[in-house]
Amino acid sequence: MDIQKKITRKVLTAMSLLIVVASLFVACNDDDQGGTPALERVSLVAKDSTTQSGRRGTTYVIYGNNLATTREVYFNESLAPLNVTLVRNDNIIIRIPDNAPFANVPNKIRVVTEFGQAELDFVIQQPGPSIASFDPAFIGAGGIVTIKGEFFENLQSVRFDDAEAEVVSASGKEIEVKVPDGVTSAYLYVTTSAGTVKSSSAFGFKFVIYDEDLVATWQKWGGWSSTTDWTSTQQAKRGDKSMKITYDGAWGGSQSHPSNTFVLVNNYTAVKLSIFGGAGTTGKSVMLFIKDNDGVVGTQKSLAIQEGVWTDFTIPLSELGSPSTINEFVFQDQGGAPYVIFIDDIGLL
Repeated sequence: MDIQKKITRKVLTAMSLLIVVASLFVACNDDDQGGTPALERVSLVAKDSTTQSGRRGTTYVIYGNNLATTREVYFNESLAPLNVTLVRNDNIIIRIPDNAPFANVPNKIRVVTEFGQAELDFVIQQPGPSIASFDPAFIGAGGIVTIKGEFFENLQSVRFDDAEAEVVSASGKEIEVKVPDGVTSAYLYVTTSAGTVKSSSAFGFKFVIYDEDLVATWQKWGGWSSTTDWTSTQQAKRGDKSMKITYDGAWGGSQSHPSNTFVLVNNYTAVKLSIFGGAGTTGKSVMLFIKDNDGVVGTQKSLAIQEGVWTDFTIPLSELGSPSTINEFVFQDQGGAPYVIFIDDIGLL
C-alpha cells in the first residue's frame, strides 16, 4: 500500500508540474501574440523614414507592438483592405484607401486587434485640385462663373490669369466667383493648400464670332448641301439661341464671312467653340477650316461630335494652318450626313 501511495503521489506531482509548464507555455505564447496593441510610427515602404502624413493610394508601414492579431485598420475611419500575410507582431504593411477622407476628420490611424485597439496621429494629404468645367464660357465683369471639379477644400484663391476673383461660395466640388474687372479672355487658376491647377480651356474671348447670333460685322453666307438656322432656340449652351446646321448631303458645309479684312496674325492664338450633337451623331465628325484673303484653305481640323451633350473645343490657330486673315469660316461634314448639330459660343482667344 505504501508503495502504491508513493507512486500515486509521484504521478500527481508530475502531472501538476506538466500543468504548470503548459500554463507557462500558453502564457508566454499569449505574450508573443496578444496583449493590448500599441502604435509607434509610420514610414514609407520604400524608405524607412518616419512620416506624420501620407497620400491616398500609397503603401506605408505601421510600426508598433502586439499587432499580430490585427483585424481592421482605419485611416480617418475609412477601412483599408488588409492583407494578413503582411501583418507581423511589430508592423503592418498597408495601402491608404483611394477614398480616405482628408477634410474635417480626426487625422488618426486606428488599428483593431483581437485584444483591443490603438490610435496614432496621422494626416491624409489633400490631393491637388482639378477643374472639370466652368460655366458660362464668357460673361462680363461682375458676372458669376461656376467652376466644377474636385478637391477644392482649403481654397486659397481663384484667378483669371493674374487677376484675383472674388469667391462667392465654395465647396469641395464647386466654386462660384465673380469675373474681375478688365478680364476679356483668361485661363482660370484654382489654388488650394495642396497646389494650383490651370483650366484646360480659356474663359472669355478677345473677339466674339457667335453669341445668340452671328456678330453684326460678319455675313451669313449659308453653304452647300446644308441649311443653317442662325438663331435656333432648340438648343443653347448659354443664353437662348444657337447656330443649327442641318447637313443634307455628304461633305456639306456652312459658311460665314467677315465684311472687312479680318487680321488674325499677332492678334489671336486660338478658336474656341461648343458643339451639341443631334440624334444619331455619335461617331461622326465635322471639320473646321479657315480660308484666308488669298484664297488659301488652311488645315482642316476634325471635331468629334457627341450625341446629346455639349462638347467644348479650343483649337490653336497653328492647328488650322496659322492663317494670317479670315475670308471664310467653314464647318464641313466629314461624310456622315444626314444629321443635325448645334454650335454656340464661337470666338477667338
